[in-house]
Amino acid sequence: MLGYLFIVLTVICNVSKGGVSKKATAKLNSLADNIDLSFLRNMLSVIIGLVIIFASKTSFSMPANGWWICFASGISMSLNYIVWLLCLKTDAYMLATTASSSSFVIAAVSGVLIFGEKISVFKAIAFVLIVFAIYFMVCYQTKTCSRLKLHDFMILLLVFLSAGTNSLCQKLFTFYVPGYTVNLFTFYTFAFSCSMLLVIRPFFKSREKTKEHVAKLSKLLPSIVYMGIAMYGATFFLSKATQYLDAVVIYPLNSALNLVGGVVMAWICFAEKPSRDSIIGTVLSLGALILSRF
Repeated sequence: MLGYLFIVLTVICNVSKGGVSKKATAKLNSLADNIDLSFLRNMLSVIIGLVIIFASKTSFSMPANGWWICFASGISMSLNYIVWLLCLKTDAYMLATTASSSSFVIAAVSGVLIFGEKISVFKAIAFVLIVFAIYFMVCYQTKTCSRLKLHDFMILLLVFLSAGTNSLCQKLFTFYVPGYTVNLFTFYTFAFSCSMLLVIRPFFKSREKTKEHVAKLSKLLPSIVYMGIAMYGATFFLSKATQYLDAVVIYPLNSALNLVGGVVMAWICFAEKPSRDSIIGTVLSLGALILSRF
C-alpha cells in the first residue's frame, strides 16, 4: 500500500509542477531561456538534496555501480529535456507526449528480464488497460500531426529512450545498490543533470541582453523554487516506490496517472474541458490501478 502512496505523491508533484511550468515557460521566448530555467530548478533540487543528506548525516560515498547509475540517470534527465525543447521547432512536438508516455515499456520489460519480476494475470490485464488508457489520453492531447520527417522520428526516439532510461535508473539503483538511501540517488541525479546543462548551454544563445535575461528569470523565481521542490519530490517518491512495488506495476501506472492528472489540472486551472477520450482514459487508468494490486 505504501508503494501506491508514493506513486500518488509522485503524480501530485509532477502535475502541479507541470501547471506551474506551463505558466512560467509561456513567458520565455528562446531555447536558452528554457535551459537556464531548467538549470536553476535542477540546481535548487541539488541544494535540497544536499541539505537532506547533511541533516541525515548520510555519507556521500557509494559503490562504483551506484555512481554509473546516477550518472546515467542525470544525463538521461537532461537529454530528455533538451530533445523536448528541440521538438518545439519540429512537427514532432505533438507526438512527444506519446513517446514520453510510452517509455514506461523500457522499465516494465526490464522488470521481467533484469529483475526477475513475476506478472500475474491481473497485472497483465492492468498492463493492457494502461496501454489503452495512454492511447486514449494521447488521442485527447494530440489532435493533428503533420507528416513527419526522418529527423523528427529520431528526436521522438531520443525522447522515448531518454525518458525510459531515466525511469529504469531508479529501479536499478534500489536493486543493485541496496542499503543506500534514495536521497543519495536523487541528489546525484540532479547534480549530473546540472553538469550536462552547463555543458550544452554555450550552444544556445539568448535573444536578450544579459541584464534583461536575468531580470526575466528573477521574476520567475517563485515558480522556479516550486518547480525545483516538486521535481526533487517526484524523483524521490518514485524512487521510493521501487522499494515496494515491481517495475512492471510502477512505471505503467505512473505514466497513466500522470496523464490523467494532467487532464484534471488542465480542467481545473486552465478551463480545458475533458473529452470523451480523456474520460475513457481516466476510467481505464482507475481500473488498472485496482487490478495492479492483485
